[in-house]
Amino acid sequence: MLGETLDPQFESALFAMASQDWSTARELLAQRLDLVSTLGRKRLNLYLLSVVANASGHAETGLQLAQMARSTPIELSEPRYLGSPEDDLHREVELGWWTFNGWNVDPTLASTPAVSLSGELPWADILDGVVEGRAGELERRWSSALEGDHPERAILWNLIALAYLEQGDPRTYDEMREQAPSAGAAPEALLELLKSANLHAAAEAIAQGRWLTSETLQVDEALLDQSRATSRPWSEGMEEAFSFLAVGRSDEAARKFGPLCEPPYAQSERGYALRGLSLALVGAGEYTAAQEADEDSATLLATAPDPILDELFRGWRESLSPEGADSAGISNAEFSSSAASDSELYWSLFSGSLEALSRKDVPSAKLGLRRLFGLPLASGEPTHGFLVSLLFAATAILEGDTVEAQDAIAEAVRQAETGPLATEILAQAQELFQHIGASTVAGKLSLEGLSSLDPWRDFPADFS
Repeated sequence: MLGETLDPQFESALFAMASQDWSTARELLAQRLDLVSTLGRKRLNLYLLSVVANASGHAETGLQLAQMARSTPIELSEPRYLGSPEDDLHREVELGWWTFNGWNVDPTLASTPAVSLSGELPWADILDGVVEGRAGELERRWSSALEGDHPERAILWNLIALAYLEQGDPRTYDEMREQAPSAGAAPEALLELLKSANLHAAAEAIAQGRWLTSETLQVDEALLDQSRATSRPWSEGMEEAFSFLAVGRSDEAARKFGPLCEPPYAQSERGYALRGLSLALVGAGEYTAAQEADEDSATLLATAPDPILDELFRGWRESLSPEGADSAGISNAEFSSSAASDSELYWSLFSGSLEALSRKDVPSAKLGLRRLFGLPLASGEPTHGFLVSLLFAATAILEGDTVEAQDAIAEAVRQAETGPLATEILAQAQELFQHIGASTVAGKLSLEGLSSLDPWRDFPADFS
């Protein structure tokens, strides 16, 4: 049941979705995504954001969020049920969630025909099924739309035929092509989705009422390269700001980044400009303002991610030489992940958070931890994740947030039990704790000593 598996943030967002209040649902889910390091359920959080984006007419954003969700691993005890049986909205979202995760669909969900949230078929979800060859599932799910006089019957028939071809069943594909109904009006939502994904040949074929082939569902690489050129004034401004940052002129860089964070620039452009502004403010010693800019950036990019701009921003970050970064006052913890190995960046961020705790600067410690949590290394090998959860517990204990501290400690215990924990990684962390004078915790960071570690007592002993 809903109350047994989901936290209040999800419940509130689902309530807003049931009321078709997409703006409120998007805001609630974006806020929860900022807290996902503590609350968990990142995959479900991103999936629901993708549903909201599609339902509110932002198909491109919905597709990008769905891709981000798909790249996020399924958690243990991932929630399967999101609402009450009589709620059609929750039933449809649940069915999509089961399909998204490749679970065997619960007959109680599949028994009710899915109804589109926005009055149209969920084309992004259907296209995913086509590419992945889930033909039988698509045909069962949308059997009602394939029959009768549904206005989008012809293109749906075409796409399911392609799914059979992708599945390796050319015979069914040929039969469906021979029996295909006459093409009707092209769905505008599908055309926009295909164009935003640079599948212009497919969009043109559908618009002209032609049969869609697997060849037309290939990305137009030439047009994709053209789309990488973002708005010239914004990109030129970003390049100029980074050139100041590279030579240590952080104040001037911040002044250049500032106007790029405001309209009329697009939401995703403003998000990356804020990320650059955060770097410049760190270099200028304005740590509180840097944290605020970083949080604003995360909020904007949570609902308007842009892989092309992300790649462009990484390139600008790489253009900062280590010497230029040092002269800008940017620590290794702030330096680009592409400028160092995952392991080097992990330990740099870990050390920076520890040093912030030793200065009793909890906000800066939490800022480093949020970036640390986003590294693949922190969610991969259990020892790295265990240490991050331990530091989250420390910051919560020092802030007096007992609920967050309990959650972080429980996560650390879970990761320790996932183990085995690596002796050499614990030893490296032990050295860093010892270096800042946290001898109580350092003395227990070994396989033999962990059983005696008491975060509630040991962290205040070292950091208070």
